[in-house]
Amino acid sequence: MPMAEKQDAQKGWKALGEDKVTVKQDIVARFKGGSVNGLESMINESDWYFYPVHMLTPKGRWSKGRALLLGDAAHAMPPQGESTGIAIEDGVLFAHVLSERIKKASLM
Repeated sequence: MPMAEKQDAQKGWKALGEDKVTVKQDIVARFKGGSVNGLESMINESDWYFYPVHMLTPKGRWSKGRALLLGDAAHAMPPQGESTGIAIEDGVLFAHVLSERIKKASLM
């Protein structure tokens, strides 16, 4: 996905959205000759919408007391119908991390 580098991501997306020709060229360069069906139709589409991507710091606060952010609450992205999948993935990862901590605690 085209992304503005070394600048605020939200402002970067706005700038990229204003230059649709460059974004389209970047997409063609990345996916030409690949297995993306409908690439030409997508590139020829006149109505393009750009959504800001907000970066969160890795050292951000994700928990407080017994509450933990998962799913949409913990991901900086526009809604794309992926909420359930993200929440499940986060839950599985959290369960793994928690089980590793429990194993280490039992060895002490």
